Amino acid sequence: KLRESLQVQLAHVQEEIAKAHKVKRKLDDAIAEKMAPLNLAKQRYDTRSKKPQREVILDEVEHALSLQYSELKVCVSELQAKVCAVNEHIASLEKTKVELKLNIQDKSRNILMDQQIHSMAPSRPPTGATINTGALSLRPVTGSTTSSSMSQRKTLSAFDVATTRSM
Repeated sequence: KLRESLQVQLAHVQEEIAKAHKVKRKLDDAIAEKMAPLNLAKQRYDTRSKKPQREVILDEVEHALSLQYSELKVCVSELQAKVCAVNEHIASLEKTKVELKLNIQDKSRNILMDQQIHSMAPSRPPTGATINTGALSLRPVTGSTTSSSMSQRKTLSAFDVATTRSM
């Protein structure tokens, strides 16, 4: 049951990794879409600032270019921060995935060892077997017994029966 539970968790982690990669691709696409307008705004601003000093005028166009450039730069920075966060999340999920795989391998190995040990174990005698303390013969427990015959008999575990047989 534990192994199956771990396998379900592994499937969920793999789904989460796939979703995180999708989000990362969308963020990368959004950054790429913002880079062209960002570069264009920077180029326009640089062109306007290269004018001779006597032609430099701080008008609303220059103010709009400056505002557009700073807004695009902030937007790209936020997107890049989100990409970093997604990358950290993916790394964490990958670590969890590796741990789950190792746990599943461990559980599978333990189940195989348990099966091998179980197949190698000798068969157990029926429980409730009794032995007469005066003789080494095994007799099954029957109905009621008197107190004197009860003192001569004792109930044995599977280990006691096996030990008695080897005597």
